Amino acid sequence: MAEQLRVGDVFATNPITNEIPNEGVAEVDQEKTLRWELQNFVCEGQYAAGLDRVLRSYLTHQGSAQQPGVWVSGFYGSGKSHLVKVLRHLWTDTPFEDDGATPRDLAKLPADIMDGLTELSTLGKRGSGLHAAAGKLQYARPLRRDLLAILFRSMGMPEDYPVASFVMWMRGDGVLDQVTASVEAAGKQLRHELRNMYVSPVLADALLDAIPAFAADGAAVRAQLRAQFPPIDQDDDITDQQMLDAITDLLAVDGDLPCTLIVLDELQQYIGGSAERATDVQYVTEACTKHFGDRLLFVGTGQAALSAEPLLQKLQGRFTVQVELADTDVEKVTRSIVLAKAPDKVPAVDAMLTKCSGEIDRQLRGTRIGPRPEDQLIRVADYPILPVRRRFWERVLRAVDRAGTAAQLRTQLRTAHEAARSLADRPLGAVVPGDFLYDQQSTALLQAGVLLKDIHETILAHKDGTPEGELRSRVCALCWLIGELPREPGVDIGVAATPEMIADLLVDDLSIDSSDLRARVPEVLADLEKRGHLMRVGDEYQIQTPEGSAWLGEFNSQFSAISNSASRVAEERAQLLRQRCGSELQSIRLIHGASPDYSCVVRKENGRSVEMAW
Repeated sequence: MAEQLRVGDVFATNPITNEIPNEGVAEVDQEKTLRWELQNFVCEGQYAAGLDRVLRSYLTHQGSAQQPGVWVSGFYGSGKSHLVKVLRHLWTDTPFEDDGATPRDLAKLPADIMDGLTELSTLGKRGSGLHAAAGKLQYARPLRRDLLAILFRSMGMPEDYPVASFVMWMRGDGVLDQVTASVEAAGKQLRHELRNMYVSPVLADALLDAIPAFAADGAAVRAQLRAQFPPIDQDDDITDQQMLDAITDLLAVDGDLPCTLIVLDELQQYIGGSAERATDVQYVTEACTKHFGDRLLFVGTGQAALSAEPLLQKLQGRFTVQVELADTDVEKVTRSIVLAKAPDKVPAVDAMLTKCSGEIDRQLRGTRIGPRPEDQLIRVADYPILPVRRRFWERVLRAVDRAGTAAQLRTQLRTAHEAARSLADRPLGAVVPGDFLYDQQSTALLQAGVLLKDIHETILAHKDGTPEGELRSRVCALCWLIGELPREPGVDIGVAATPEMIADLLVDDLSIDSSDLRARVPEVLADLEKRGHLMRVGDEYQIQTPEGSAWLGEFNSQFSAISNSASRVAEERAQLLRQRCGSELQSIRLIHGASPDYSCVVRKENGRSVEMAW
């Protein structure tokens, strides 16, 4: 029976036991959560179109002079890093050590994308293989050295250019394994000794054991290393030719570079407002792609399309393949990962929502985010979040995202997951209330300075352990959230903190008649206004700041004092009448007779009235 079900029972995986290992935040160079991210990659919408576009572009440009770069854009938290991270591992398809499973085995991919990946693998087998590297450029290191650091890291090399050059030299001379064994035999680690390679006696002795003719003694070895692989100041960059030679030494097999993917995540954030960085990125990517031809592909990510930002427009000629992620892709991911329903429970959920359609259809009716016919297609997938409330959350998140970092995908994944978990033990029919977003986001909003500490403390203070206090706190939270929505013409969605709309967003159980709650909301609002925590403007209520509350208290105090003093009212009324009449009666022009065309102008001379003209 549907009424016996709990909310947690309708999910494919109970939200109490279901976890999001990466907390909705994908890092391109973080491998700990890779298996989960591959298994839960939703290859639909622009995610699928983006993968297909990248693969098709790379394969069709084989034999060309160079590969056009790819630019992945989308709002902060839209899944750009997740997409390019999956792309990187699908590219090389390196098996996991524990069970030998490959990324392409774990990800659920459409046939056309699998065909593209198979063709890519065939291309790699005919050449020098496949390679992929990904990372974020750092401000503290010059661009060419930083790009090499990403590539060095992908090959297990030290990131510092002189040290990595020394390691590649040993590898090229065939002594790297011997030197490594000698260092470890001395009880040291090669990586540690390399950090001190200009002074390490252990490394010098190991190198002499491998190449006796390299130098006369340990001191000479250390001097030779400093001369052959000189240290570089932190702010100094290398030349394009040094960069290209290093990439060749690192990756090439018999002079042929493998099919190589380089992902520069958050490239727009790295460029920031610097025209110099934008120009450097343009020159470096052009130098690499022209030198390595059809072998090397750059993928960059950013929040904005290249044409939308003046500084990014410099990159349009380099990154010509565009992938833009949208809101609909975020919703698909949330439904597939967090809100997926067990197939045998879908009829019960649908029947419950149909039975409660009257309550659902009155939610925020008349606003731009109110019920829509297409909600019928997604209401089961969205449950226990109502489509109207999802749209409300999205608008609020955009309104409070002053710095452009409040997320969509990562925020919605976390919020939807916590919302489903909070309702797991409640009977089917429970839904996530609109104020749930405040509970989830208040800490981040405080840190960002969007939510004032005094207002937050006022909202929390109402939670005194009683049902009345809980309702007061929830009402205040909703008034604050609604108050953050823009009200300018063209962007106003019509949601206002009226008793009816507040009640719409407070309903948390569709199976219970909401008339009692709707009757209590006006009483709570009136009580909060009396306490000075809310201010009424017409039919709407606004959260009071401490300053506004103090001003209102002083205003009410003075208004009450004046209203209760009849003598003061009479005295000020008489004074205002005298002032008004004294100034205005002197300028009155008297009209004589029935016609305004004949008027007498009179002036006084020596105390006598003198008729001047008619």
